Amino acid sequence: MCRVLVTGCYKLPGSPLPSWTYYTCWARLIGSKTKGFGQVKLKDMSRLAVVSGLVVGLVLAVAGNVQALELRTGYPLRYTIVKGDTLWGIAGRYLNDPWRWPVLWQLNEQISNPHRIYPGDVLVMVGTSKQPQLKLLPRQTLKLSPKIHAEFRRNPIPTIPPSAIEAFLSRPQVVEKYALDKLGYVIGGIDKHLIIGKMDRFYARGLTDAKQKYYQVFRNGDVLTHPKTGEVLGYEARFLGTAKLLRFGDPAKLVLTSAAQEIGSGDRLMPVEQEIALPYYQPKAPKQQVKGYLLRILGGVREAGPYQVVILSLGRREGMQAGDVLQIQYQQGQARDPVTDRMFALPDEPSGLLMVFRTFEKVSYGLIVEAVRSIRLGDVVVTP
Repeated sequence: MCRVLVTGCYKLPGSPLPSWTYYTCWARLIGSKTKGFGQVKLKDMSRLAVVSGLVVGLVLAVAGNVQALELRTGYPLRYTIVKGDTLWGIAGRYLNDPWRWPVLWQLNEQISNPHRIYPGDVLVMVGTSKQPQLKLLPRQTLKLSPKIHAEFRRNPIPTIPPSAIEAFLSRPQVVEKYALDKLGYVIGGIDKHLIIGKMDRFYARGLTDAKQKYYQVFRNGDVLTHPKTGEVLGYEARFLGTAKLLRFGDPAKLVLTSAAQEIGSGDRLMPVEQEIALPYYQPKAPKQQVKGYLLRILGGVREAGPYQVVILSLGRREGMQAGDVLQIQYQQGQARDPVTDRMFALPDEPSGLLMVFRTFEKVSYGLIVEAVRSIRLGDVVVTP
């Protein structure tokens, strides 16, 4: 809740009466020059009082603290969505800050759920530069009979490329200390083979559920520590492959259905579902100011670019949520003043943007969505 000065309102057509009524309002924070435009939900108009032609009240903060949208130069007035588009990519065609696309699309009640935008749909920019709106043109329907209509069924476009993150949605990768030690484990291959590869069959012990058919194979990895404080943030679980149960028992018999690398005795088996649904994300800036560091670039490299996955030193305890967008900054370190001959600190410079897509207690996974220079281990991440 915040105290705002509402300078104008009108009721949206079709809003339910007499209880909850929707109004679109222009407002600014009292004592501030910040202006906003948005939709507010009021029990009734008695919550507002008219004072000198202005409306003053306590309203939900939708319209209270919204910064003006910055449209990208040369944005398209009309755009047809094609297969392979992402919500992030489309937002980048219109906005300098793509993570703010929900603000642009929420101004238009016709696009109530942007995740339901499909290839072939047409977006049209309307409104003014101060109050821009994206309008979705009506979709084509096919009339089959006087009583039956069919709309062409397509998959909605994702927020970010699914192939970049699918592998990291079902694999834990970061676990508590000794977590893997509680799981079932590989004994060895059939005929006492020590090294197990793809489609090889092997024995395991410690499995407890006869109905569980699918497993992922892990091995203990490195310890994740905070680069400044030295705090232990988690333990990496190195993904090795996937396996399917053939016969339950002690030992159980399984087959290695995929392999990132060879597995051996002692590697751990974690139960998983056969299919993991890809979630949709709502890109947004974090609710609070945060600062963290890049701990790992997945793949064992020291530099990264767009659509590579990284591990951050920020997690749920810092308020991180899936969809949070962070700015990546390059630390330039210090330089020597040519006049005073003294060292001074250079400011951090922006390197790109990432979006958090999975959170743990003390760390998170992020996908680099934009990069203007190489992203390096140890780079700073902050609220944009």
